[in-house]
This record gives sequence, structure tokens and C-alpha cells, in this order.
Amino acid sequence: MTIYIRADESGVFDPLHNDFFIFAGLIFLDKQEMELASRKVLSMEKKLRKKRKYKELPELKATLLDHADRRALFAITEPYSRFASIINLKKIDHKAVLADKKSKQRYMDYAFKRGLKWAVKCMVARGSIFFDDPAEFDIILDERTTATNGKYNLEDSILHEMRGEILNLRTGQCFYPALPATRKVVVRYGNSIKEPLLRAADVLANRILHECRHGDLWSIRDKNNLFILNLPD
Repeated sequence: MTIYIRADESGVFDPLHNDFFIFAGLIFLDKQEMELASRKVLSMEKKLRKKRKYKELPELKATLLDHADRRALFAITEPYSRFASIINLKKIDHKAVLADKKSKQRYMDYAFKRGLKWAVKCMVARGSIFFDDPAEFDIILDERTTATNGKYNLEDSILHEMRGEILNLRTGQCFYPALPATRKVVVRYGNSIKEPLLRAADVLANRILHECRHGDLWSIRDKNNLFILNLPD
């Protein structure tokens, strides 16, 4: 079984000036379904580009769209499994997390993998994924500045997290696995100009950030296929 993840982030990881930072993404268990979702995004964008204000834009990112148009693209994601990690920047350990660029990146990677693991566990509980099935993860994130070894560290970290090979320092035991037979995790960084589902993930992350800021997260949180993890927990 291959689990396809297409994800992006929204917000600025700056606790002095921001309250929240979001990772969000779409989860597909079927490649054909993923390709259909991609075509739906392209079709909606084609309609939107008939508007004069959008014709010259290199891509239709959420921050450049009118409210109604963002909602139209958000609606396309609703039939699919989605996940989000919501980081409350005011509650993190600022001294530890912001000590340097590496510690900040480690926390961001941690938030991403925890949100993904939570979503997978929810899907297992609902019977969408079988706990003992051998699994491979195909993950594309919107490209960002990162060292090459950062990508491999994230791949290894997700692999060990899914297998239940991460040690709980408080108990001395490993955290419970999500998919113990996970065989492989591949992380790639894609250009959202070329990846419609990265743009859809951008719209999803932006919408969640908006609802966090304006106190109406429950308007989308009760959707059966949107799995949200709040951090720090």
C-alpha cells in the first residue's frame, strides 16, 4: 500500500508577531483518486483565471485569492482525507525551539510527522487503513530552504514514528506505532507552480490558519475526514 501525501504550510514561525503556524495536507490511498483531485483543482483554477485579476499570476496561491475563490478551491479538498498540525506559537518552549535554525527546523519536522501520524491512526481506527498492512509513504512538500540531510532526517524520523521506534523519554518505552509494517518513506520537495495538489494544500493550510485566528475552527473541524492535531500537547 502506498500512502500519498501532498502538504504545505501557512503562517510565519515567529512567536513574537504570530500566534499560529500550520502544516496541512491531503492524504490519498489511491493514485487514480489523487490524479482526479489534481484535475479538479486545475479545472477550478481555469475558471478562476478568467477573472482579469488572476490572468497574469504565476500560480493561484491562497493569499492572492479573493475570499470566495479560496472557499471554492477549499471545497474541492473536502471529499478527501486531510490533516493538519496547528502549532500554538505562544505555548511552545521558545528558548529550546528558537535556540538556533536547526532546533527550529527539528520542531517543525516534529510537528509535521506528529500531525501525519495522528491522521494515520485515525484512519486506522475507521478502517480506511489496516494496521498490519505493509505501507510506503510518498510525500511531497512545497519546496523550502532545507539542507539535503534535513530531508533524509525527516524521512527517517517519519519511518521510525510510524513503526513505533521513537523512545518516550518520560517512560523509557517506545511510542505506540501507527503502521508497524511501514517499509519506506520518501520525502520530496516540489514546486507548487507545477503541482496542483500543493496549491490545494496551501489553500487548506491557509483556511485553517484563518479559522484559528478568527476563532471559528469548529466550522471546519467537525468534518469527518479532517484530522487535526494541536501542538504543543
